Amino acid sequence: MPCYDKKLEASREDFTLAEYNNTKEVDCVLTTIELEEIIQDKGVDLKQLKEFEGEWEGKQWCLTGGEDKRSIWNGSGGYLETVLRAINLLKYNGTATIVEEKGRNEDYRIVKLELNGEEKLRAAYAYGFRNIQNIVRTLKLEEKNRKGKKTNTASKKKTLDFIEVMACPKGCLNGGGQLKVEGKQGLEGVGRVYNEVQEKKPEEDEMVKKIYKEWIGGEIGSESARKLLHTQYKAVEKVNNVNIKW
Repeated sequence: MPCYDKKLEASREDFTLAEYNNTKEVDCVLTTIELEEIIQDKGVDLKQLKEFEGEWEGKQWCLTGGEDKRSIWNGSGGYLETVLRAINLLKYNGTATIVEEKGRNEDYRIVKLELNGEEKLRAAYAYGFRNIQNIVRTLKLEEKNRKGKKTNTASKKKTLDFIEVMACPKGCLNGGGQLKVEGKQGLEGVGRVYNEVQEKKPEEDEMVKKIYKEWIGGEIGSESARKLLHTQYKAVEKVNNVNIKW
């Protein structure tokens, strides 16, 4: 994983299996930096490894290698885009279009779902604390306007329906546990390579369908899928001493 916070997430009580004596769903979380350290400790030179020829069982699990290209340029896996695609598919039968607008900087952008030129849904992604602070201020102003309170800003902008927030500038590609590259140009190069990958659509992938059928035991959005794949977040009381086994 590119983020050390995934270690904290995996330790949450929510991610345990009550029917198996509260066994943790995740055994271990490794960052890419830690994986690199393991490779170096083992003395493995990746450049000297021969490329595997033939078929391998794990190949069918890859969602890369398809004909689908990302509609949104970002560095965090495109969850926002996945949500918009799902709404487009389920509500508009795939006839709507995802449109991206450049924001005040590279890490803040507006993404819209449009049908015949009409805006149906408005979303945004904000990466880095500066953008997060700005978007929180905007939401607070909108809330005051809805309550009829006077503000110095006449908000005529449409309310955002969905917001994707990441603490790290440039998103997960620049995560705290991610392998580091030299300078801004190096990170931009990683971003270009990442966003040029052709993908398969998950809803059309046969392996994803097989997972839902054989492992989850239900369709997308079913009760069994929600139980296994969905979670909820709640406020956590602040504590001075946190005892976490990494």
